[in-house]
Amino acid sequence: MLGHIHKPDALSVESPNGYLGSLTGLDRSESGPHGPWLIGITGGRIERVEQLPLAPLRWESIDVDLEGIGEPAEARGRVLTALKDIDRQITEFAVALDQPTTPDAVGVHIIFRGRTRFGAAVDGEFSGAQEKVIYTGTGNRDYFVQRTSVATRPERDLEDLAKQPSPPGLLAQRLLWLDEPEGHPDRDRLVAQAREALRSQTQKPVWNGVDTDDPDPAEWLRKAGLRALDQLLAQKDFDTV
Repeated sequence: MLGHIHKPDALSVESPNGYLGSLTGLDRSESGPHGPWLIGITGGRIERVEQLPLAPLRWESIDVDLEGIGEPAEARGRVLTALKDIDRQITEFAVALDQPTTPDAVGVHIIFRGRTRFGAAVDGEFSGAQEKVIYTGTGNRDYFVQRTSVATRPERDLEDLAKQPSPPGLLAQRLLWLDEPEGHPDRDRLVAQAREALRSQTQKPVWNGVDTDDPDPAEWLRKAGLRALDQLLAQKDFDTV
């Protein structure tokens, strides 16, 4: 049951062999409960296998549907609802194990979804709140924004919009390319062009030391593209019928 694997396996009485995982999530990709395992043995037989979620810091991802909001400020209520649901699940899990210790803090990756023209605006508000506590739950457990992602769709269908010979249509086409998996030629070409453009800018002394080969530009390309598309559609100067 040992090994350099941070994610714990779903151990059970029937299947007690596997990786225990790290005692705490070492970075934001290692979400979910972490902690030691309690194995009860009676008469040479395993009768109990339970993970004790003792890690003081926990990472979680939440999906927040923005469809139907009338203004960006309404997103905060939906985020808080999702955080309260996560808080309830963490508390109920601890109670079920008769384990009073739960995380002191939870870093949250918020993924905005749904059809809306406010995706970029909402993301901008919450991106500015990164590393700040936005909700305090059971037992003074603090929830802070670790990162945000925009997976929203415009109120206009991207597939239909991409058929239009207009600036919004061309932009919608490229946003659809970014939704393709890595290895898709159009997606990879866009990402390569973005990385090269970023590299040319970071050659300037003011950006000295910035590593342009580390991040995948697809995420910030998508955010910038959705923000630009929202603005183009709001102008209503293009024939997108």
